[in-house]
Amino acid sequence: MTSNEIHIRKHGDHVIRRHIKVKGTRSPYDGDWPYWGSRLSTIPGKSPQVIRLLKIQQGKCNYCHLWFKFDDLAHVHHQDHNRFNNNIKNLSLLHKHCHDQLHRSLSDKHRITGKPDDGKLSSPVLKSSGER
Repeated sequence: MTSNEIHIRKHGDHVIRRHIKVKGTRSPYDGDWPYWGSRLSTIPGKSPQVIRLLKIQQGKCNYCHLWFKFDDLAHVHHQDHNRFNNNIKNLSLLHKHCHDQLHRSLSDKHRITGKPDDGKLSSPVLKSSGER
């Protein structure tokens, strides 16, 4: 084929990707979290890393051990806190709020707490603009 020729694709050239139908009696509100958690790994648009972590963790969060739902925000957590180490053994998938809670608890462990100083306890008096 030369550069001036136009190639028209045929329908047979396209790969057909079938989706998995939801069983007729199923509903996201029926409480069957294992079924809906297993379906999350087949949703298009998720990164391969997230899909792999969902399969490894069997659809559950590694922090709270609750099932991921379709509309949950998920975050990939680096267990050694090195964001450049993307080894699958170093990663875990957490709910976004679980990830925030985990890092808040980690920062609380390193926070220095103590009694306030015996310094001046009164607040400064602010002057109005006319008194200056």
